[in-house]
Amino acid sequence: MQNEILVDSKSISLSSSSARIDGLAAYTEYDIYVKAFFNPTLFTSEQLSILTRSTAPLITRKEVTDSSIALSWTASPGSIGYTLKLSEAGASSSPRIITTTENQIVIDEQIEPFTNYQVTINAHFPAGHVDLSTQVDVKTDPAAPELTISQVGTREVQFSWSQVPGVEEYSTKLLQNDLIIDEYTISAVTSSFQFKNLNIWTAYTITVTAKTASKSFTGSADFRTCKFL
Repeated sequence: MQNEILVDSKSISLSSSSARIDGLAAYTEYDIYVKAFFNPTLFTSEQLSILTRSTAPLITRKEVTDSSIALSWTASPGSIGYTLKLSEAGASSSPRIITTTENQIVIDEQIEPFTNYQVTINAHFPAGHVDLSTQVDVKTDPAAPELTISQVGTREVQFSWSQVPGVEEYSTKLLQNDLIIDEYTISAVTSSFQFKNLNIWTAYTITVTAKTASKSFTGSADFRTCKFL
């Protein structure tokens, strides 16, 4: 006796009572016909209808800032929606649950800077089908330096800034009407500086840029020098 399987108009001859069929499309209906031949003209036939499983979401884009996480993933064929579980790595609190029907999302609420997060994306399907999921770890950027003007005189300004984790060095610039008047590179362990020889009663802008191995983060503050008393 010889067996034959007919799948998608393709015939597969078998000498056993089991078979593995590769190369099928995800979440696709197939009619499988199994024929058992006793001779070239005498056979029995059974039909089996199947729906192949879909594919789990695959992350295609991951972008972060100090206050947002942007993700994109491949759509799971047949999916009726996605649930994202967002949790801070190592935290004991319950994960945030976010639902969407799109295969991309920007999470920009309750996101902390320089924090490790774990995101699980579950693809949901109609009743009777197994949900599929994928997981991704992300770390948000540190916040940009926050500047504080500590003292302003007629010809000088003193200021400080919040330290940025992972910084290699800082650079600070003094600008007037968007033109750079002065600039310095500063050690990573420094968090204050002073510009001198400024013009009296003049508006300026100070920027401080924290430089890491891969990114830069800039904070700024405006001030005006004093008049003579």
